[in-house]
This record gives sequence, structure tokens and C-alpha cells, in this order.
Amino acid sequence: MPDNPYIVLQTERFECHHGPDRNKAKKVKAQNAQQSDHSAYQKKRFHIQTTKKLNCPATIIAKEMIFFTDFKDCISKYKKEQLSRVIRSSLTDTDIKLAMTRHIFISLPQGERNGHQNHLYGEAAEVSIPVDKRIIGKIEEYVGEGLVSSSCLRPLLEQFVRHEIFAGEKCANWTNRRFFPSQRDISNFVYAAKLKGLKAKYDQENLMAHVDEWQKDRPEDKFLFSGSDVNTEDTGDSTGFFFLYQSTWQQRLLNLYGNEICLLDATYRTTKYSIPLFFLCVKTNVDYSVVAVFACQYENSSTITKALNQIKEWNPNWNPKYFMVDNCEAEIKAIITCFPAPDCQPFICDFHREQAWSRWLKAIKHGLNQNVDDVLLILRRVARAQTTAHFDEAISNLKEGYFWKTHKEFRDWMNNTWLKSVKGMKFFSLKLKVFRMLYMWAWLYRKDRLLVKINTNNGVERQNRTLKYDFLAKYTDRTLTGMLTTVIKRFLPDQYRKYLDVNIKASAFYKQYNQHIPAFLHNRPKEMDKGNIKVRHQLVCTTNNIINGKYVPGRHEKNKLIPYDFVIGAYHQRGGHWDLLIVEPSKGKVVFLNPLGASPNQKRTVLLNWRKYIGQMLLLHPENGYKNWTLEVPDHSKQLDGSSCGIFCLLFAEKYLAGQSLLGITQEEVNNKRVMIAQTLMMFEGHMVGCCPCCGFRTNADEEQLIQCKICKNLFHRKTHCVGEALATGTSNEDFVCEIDRTVEKK
Repeated sequence: MPDNPYIVLQTERFECHHGPDRNKAKKVKAQNAQQSDHSAYQKKRFHIQTTKKLNCPATIIAKEMIFFTDFKDCISKYKKEQLSRVIRSSLTDTDIKLAMTRHIFISLPQGERNGHQNHLYGEAAEVSIPVDKRIIGKIEEYVGEGLVSSSCLRPLLEQFVRHEIFAGEKCANWTNRRFFPSQRDISNFVYAAKLKGLKAKYDQENLMAHVDEWQKDRPEDKFLFSGSDVNTEDTGDSTGFFFLYQSTWQQRLLNLYGNEICLLDATYRTTKYSIPLFFLCVKTNVDYSVVAVFACQYENSSTITKALNQIKEWNPNWNPKYFMVDNCEAEIKAIITCFPAPDCQPFICDFHREQAWSRWLKAIKHGLNQNVDDVLLILRRVARAQTTAHFDEAISNLKEGYFWKTHKEFRDWMNNTWLKSVKGMKFFSLKLKVFRMLYMWAWLYRKDRLLVKINTNNGVERQNRTLKYDFLAKYTDRTLTGMLTTVIKRFLPDQYRKYLDVNIKASAFYKQYNQHIPAFLHNRPKEMDKGNIKVRHQLVCTTNNIINGKYVPGRHEKNKLIPYDFVIGAYHQRGGHWDLLIVEPSKGKVVFLNPLGASPNQKRTVLLNWRKYIGQMLLLHPENGYKNWTLEVPDHSKQLDGSSCGIFCLLFAEKYLAGQSLLGITQEEVNNKRVMIAQTLMMFEGHMVGCCPCCGFRTNADEEQLIQCKICKNLFHRKTHCVGEALATGTSNEDFVCEIDRTVEKK
């Protein structure tokens, strides 16, 4: 130790964690304070081993000291006091600079086992060593990012210890609890980190604090939050707890895709409270996307109306024509209140309708549980009738049938639930004296009205399942705050990322398109998911090569049939005629539909060449196994002209996937389909720049004659198949109006 005057800056005393209990008096005081007349009935844990404090004397003492080297220490007390006054005055005088040195002295325990007594020592003691604070901090960091599974955290923490704490050094033994905590330890620290992250004691107050934080981090996103109060649902004076959220990208998708049809549905059991979580969805060009989320205490019409009105206020241009809901009176009433008919019309989802029918019929108390399939067959004919004649016939068969006449309970249930009437309600553009509930679930009343083919809410149901099983399944925080944090920070961004990925990968700037693909098919995803049915759209060139027996698979080509329920491809014959090929891989069935009628030779050729293609794929993928593929040509309507083969193929595909009959296609239905296709293509006019809207091929004013529509200003080829013979041979451009604009003007 230097022989100079010094100052002790700080002293630290480090005792063995098995040392004396310094908080014993506080523990006794707290224990006495908890005792009362009824303390014997209070629930408390019984500890077999009460404390790990075993009075170990091992102690480390560390002192930080500064020595003044300009002075020498002295012996007498008087001289020490004089020297002390000189040093103090020198320290306060800025003109005087003292020479100082800083030293840290550490006193280590001596003796056998380094002074440790009364407890285990060596490897056996590693079990009880406290966990390193750096590891606890890392756990808190992971919990803040939403990673709360101890089984997932353990390997991450081991990597942290080996590559950061012991980087380039010999790592500690894996039995050392300080650096390798057990799974139970990690779970305890995760729980402590969750409690530390709470901004308030009660869940509602905690959520309010999080909403304030989210609003600061996302100023462009929309939030609406109101807490619960003492009013009950019966009084109608309060909507109780209410939370509504919509991000900027959700607003963009709602305005882009939400003016045709929107889907609304609730999911339950996402938290420890009985609070439903509502998803407002739209059908995009890729899949279904959630465009607004709200949770509410009371699932009544006033609460849902409040949410829809607020979304309307945030999105002034949102005016949906249709809504798809389940048979929920609160949802239907809210939609009618926010979007009065004829501007918007609600439809009941086919899936929930079938589910409600099956559950009622299977109930033993209703007496029809032995005839479920027979009754469902009759009801489905009513629901799926496509023409007025078929619909009237189905209603007549229902009311004149055995079950209607002999089962009064069934008759009352249908009349009071599914066939009941509501006075004074509008349906589309009609002001009806009596509105019937079947207008919302019968296909006849929604046929040819929707540009987007949707009959179920399965798209929303799939979003609900994704949230529950992919995001909330392993998340043990069942509070409102935890659930909504997962939705806002993980689930919704993940859904938008998928939407962007599929669109970007379908872009011509991501990869160049095959030269045989028409321009109007560029920049569109080729796969879609219809509810619970996975459908693959096969390229025309691929289908042609397979049916013509010219397809040669690559050495490493994957089997593109296995993941799908249906594979659909259009076959282009010589001469410009279109046929349809539908494959059901799970059944080993090929369906071939020629709008003019398939000849026996054509059927035989299609089946033989398809089996040839399957044989080639089996050589590459023998693990998929052999199937006895069969060809089926169901009865279908036939075209009566020379230009509707493509329209018939599209109608065949839609009706076959929907399980409908392929007979009874009228010329009116074909014409309506043409208009719908034109309107759909015009929705993608951004992808048709520089192309003729009729044929889809590029327009080049330097090489060919063009004509411009005076309304939409689009350029068409001055050819017979694009604008007609009269305009193709003429020279004037002033009076040309394209077919799409003429159709819109007539309507």
C-alpha cells in the first residue's frame, strides 16, 4: 500500500449467497403483519426448506481509493489533520493541480475452501448459483419481442452464452446454473419479465397505456378505445369495452377491394375473457385480407354499428355493394343500419347456413336426426337453384314433401328462421312490401350480381384459424393486451407481407414472363385458394402439350398435382376453339368438357395422353404411387354459336367447383358473363397500358393502324376481331365507343 495520504471513494462487500440473512428482521416483521384472526384459513405455501442462508463467513471486500503522491503520510494525529486541510483546500482551488493515483484493493477469503463453510462446494454447488444478470436481461429482451416459449428461448440463450459471454474463451460447465439456467428457471424469468412489462395492474388500464404508446409510434394508423363501465348490456346506455384498429395499408386495401363485397365475422376464445374479436375482410387479387379489427364487450347491433360507422368515417370512399355474414341478427341489423338498401345488401354465408341446418337436424329432440341427409338434400336444392323455374320447383317440393307435412317443429323452424318475412325492407333496387330471409341465402337472388364470386365466409374463418393456431397457440399471455399486441405487431404485418410477396413475385419486373403468355395476363398471381379448396390454374401451353402428348418433364420437376384439390387448364385446339380440363388428383379423375361436345376419339386421346404424362411423372416421383386415372365427361350445355367457347369454359369451371349442374346455361347467362369479364378486366387497366383491351396484344402506332375510344381513351387494333368489320375498314375515329363503355351507358 503506498505511503501517501488517501481518500476512500467507495467500499463494496460481496457475501456468499449462503451467508447470513441480512433481511431476517424484515421477514419476521412482514410475517407478523400478515397474521390476523383468520390467518389460519389463508391460502399459503408450505416450504420444506425455508431458506438457503447458512451463515457462510466467506466475504470479498473491495475498496476504491485515491492516493495523493505529492504528500507523504505522517504519524501524529495533529500533522494528519493539517495535511488533510491542505489537501481539501487544494482540491477546491482550480489553479492547483494535485498528483493523484487511483487504486482498487480487494480482500479475498482465506483458508480451506476459500473460506466457505456450512454448504456444498465445487460442482455440486453450481445447482444453486444465481443466474447471471446478463442472461436475465437477454430473456427480458426476448419477451419484449414476443418470444415467450421457454423451449424456444433455451437454445437461444445457450448460443448467447457460448458466442458472446464466453467469446473466444473456455465455456463454463453446462451444469452451472449461472450461465445455463434450467427450463423452469427460464419460465420463471419469462413470467417476471411479463409482470415487469405491465404498465398497470389491471388489464384494461394496461391496454390503455399500450394504445397511447402505439399511437405515438404509429401516428398514421387509426385507433379507437373505450373502457368498460358499470352499465349493463340490457340498459343499452353503453357499448362497454370497445377497441378498433385500422392501419394505413388496411385503409388502402379496403378502398381498393372493398367497394364490391366485404366479409364480417367474429372469432372467440382468443383471451381469458368472453370477448369476441371481429375481422372485416376483403377478397384481394391474391387471397383474403383483414382490413379492420375490433373487439367489443357486447356483441350487439349497436356496438357493431359503432365500429362500422367509425370505419366509414375513416374511409369516406368506402361504399360496399354487398356484405357476407353468418346468420347473426346483430351483424345483419348493423349492416342494414350503416349501409341502407338498395346501396348495400347482406348475404348469409353458405358455410354457416349449412352448419346451422346440420346442427338443428342432428339434434335428437327435433326428431329428424335419422333423416339428416334427406332433409339437407331438399334444402340444398332450394338454396342452389339458379333459375326461377328451378327455385319454384324446389320450394314446392319442400312444402309438399313428407318432412314438411309430418314434422310441425321443422315447419315452424323454417318459417320462423329461414323463410320469415320482414315488412318494408328494400332488396337491391326493389322496394318490396315483404322482404323474405331467403333473399339473403338463396343463390337465385345473388346470381350475376357479384363481380367477385364469394358464397362463404371461409376466407375469414381461415384468418381466424391462422391467428389462433399460428400466432396465439404458444402465446401463454391470455390477456386482452397480449392478444391485441400479437394481432397488431405480428399477425396483421405477416398477412400484409404475404399479400406483397405474392404480388411482387407475379410482377414482370420480378421475373420475365413467357413470350406465349398474353400481356393482359401479366402481373397476376396464377394460384388462388377458394375457401377450403386449393385450385391451381395451369398454363395453356402446358395443358396443350399434355393433351397433345408432347409434354416432356424436366429432370428435377416437382409433382404439381399433389398439393391441390383441383387443377384447371384451358385446352386450345387448332382453329381457335377452347376446351376445359379439370383434374381431381385425390380421386384420380380427369374431367374433359368440350362446349361443342367431345367425340369418342377425342375422349380416348385425352385419357391416353394424360396417363402418359402421369407415367412420366411417376418415373420422377415413384413415392406418389400409382392411380387408375379415369376420364369423365358430365352432361353439359352446348354452345350454339361459333364464339362462346371461352365463356362456356369459364362457366363450366365455376359451376363444377361450386358443385352445380352444368346443364341449363342460357344465352342470357352467357351474355351476362361476357359483361362481367369485361368489367373485371377493366379493374386491372393499370396492367393493360400499351395493350389492346380486346385481344390483349400490344399496340404499336408506328407499325399498325389503331382506333381510340372517345370515352375511355383506350387504343384498339383497327381489325375485324377487335372493333368489328365496319370500323376496321373505315378511317374515322370520332364516333368509336368500345363495347365495354356501350354496355355501361345502357345500364
